[in-house]
Amino acid sequence: MIGGPDKRTAHLMETLAGDTSIGHASAYAQAIEALAGASPPARAQTIRGVALELERLANHVGDLGALAGDVAFLPTAAYCGRIRGDYLNMTALLCGNRFGRDLVRPGGVKFDVPDALVKSLVARVAAASADTTSAVDCCGPPRR
Repeated sequence: MIGGPDKRTAHLMETLAGDTSIGHASAYAQAIEALAGASPPARAQTIRGVALELERLANHVGDLGALAGDVAFLPTAAYCGRIRGDYLNMTALLCGNRFGRDLVRPGGVKFDVPDALVKSLVARVAAASADTTSAVDCCGPPRR
């Protein structure tokens, strides 16, 4: 990063860790914005927040699956792998990339989210959340 930022910096930030592209891009963008005394529009901040949550959910569900795999409980491991893919696919709907690359930039985001997509994402998150609960419940006593 010495000598930057330059045209490669945002790409380098996004690829530091494959499962935290949005997190690292957001940290970079926020640092540049703070140095410039700038603030992205509220809509861009909301889109960033949604993308960060989708990334977090994908990572946590993937981790649940990995933990299940560590103890050789393959039904939950496989189920969580599929659900993780659902969250990644939602991120792809936002920006065309399952890992959120090229979405967050200093000053805002590169893509807007149409209202129809918002409704679709709300329904998809609800379905994935129910699936996550089902995956977790299949390996223990029912929740009350």
